Amino acid sequence: LLSATSIQFGAAFAVYLFPHMGAWGVTAFRLAVAAIFMVLAIRPRIRAWTWIQWRAVLLFGVSIAGMNAAFYQALSRIPLGLAVAVEFAGPLLLSMALSRRRIDLLWSAIAALGLGILGVEALSGAEAVSPLGVLYAFIAGLFWAGYILCSARVGEVIDGASGLAASLVIAALLVLPFGVSGAAVAFWDPQLILFGVLTGILSSLAPAIFEFMALRRVPRNIFSILLSLEPAIAALG
Repeated sequence: LLSATSIQFGAAFAVYLFPHMGAWGVTAFRLAVAAIFMVLAIRPRIRAWTWIQWRAVLLFGVSIAGMNAAFYQALSRIPLGLAVAVEFAGPLLLSMALSRRRIDLLWSAIAALGLGILGVEALSGAEAVSPLGVLYAFIAGLFWAGYILCSARVGEVIDGASGLAASLVIAALLVLPFGVSGAAVAFWDPQLILFGVLTGILSSLAPAIFEFMALRRVPRNIFSILLSLEPAIAALG
């Protein structure tokens, strides 16, 4: 619940930044902010990690980078409610694949119905919808499904939040070459810096921490179903 709410507030700040920094610039700035805050707070000890642990962290970092980059490309082209509804196809498909009980499949079906309603509502309020934006949202959903699996795996092989901190650094480094020019624009405007930092904290840092903690306490399929609340919160926004 905290993650879903935080992400939507962060997305609202991000929309303001798009005209100044571009989607890549906003993505790079927010991931860099999240990585810096996380490393300073955790100070991960990575020298003793095995290849199994490093592989889990690398895959987690790639999934974070892909999910954020694709979603912000979508958000710069289509409404927030529609972007989140389409993106959620990834976690929804994952929940169906992992579910073994009929009740879980029922909840997945209800979530799918809700997403369909939200998607139709968003489409009805938009004059023109970018097919490329919808495609980016779907790609973000696929990375989101990978994010859930990789986050759970990192939590299994690395104690504490060191794995999350290192994964955020990897994600930021992957996106930075594409968004460094846009992100640099913020340093000439204190208001852009403020909004960028808030976006990084609300859209990347806080949700990553909350979801990382949640995935250590609930099964991945149940977690994926609970994420259906995020499109609903986005629609309310």
